[in-house]
Amino acid sequence: VFLTKIYHAYPVYDLTYKENLQKLLQFVKPFENLDTTGRQGLYRYNNMDHSLAMGRKMARGLIRGVDGGAHGVATGEEYFG
Repeated sequence: VFLTKIYHAYPVYDLTYKENLQKLLQFVKPFENLDTTGRQGLYRYNNMDHSLAMGRKMARGLIRGVDGGAHGVATGEEYFG
């Protein structure tokens, strides 16, 4: 297992962040043993409750060998609209 922690790093949004994020996620998608999550991994400024929900969903998915739905946390327009 390899983990990199980046302290005091927050996403900075610009007008092209959605397109740039999609390019990154498409690049890492072929790697079967790589999952991205959290503020840095999903380029998302989420709250602590969202971070915990993402972590739980990611862990459950990894244990079960399925997509746990971590990428769907805090994605509504109320956060990015």
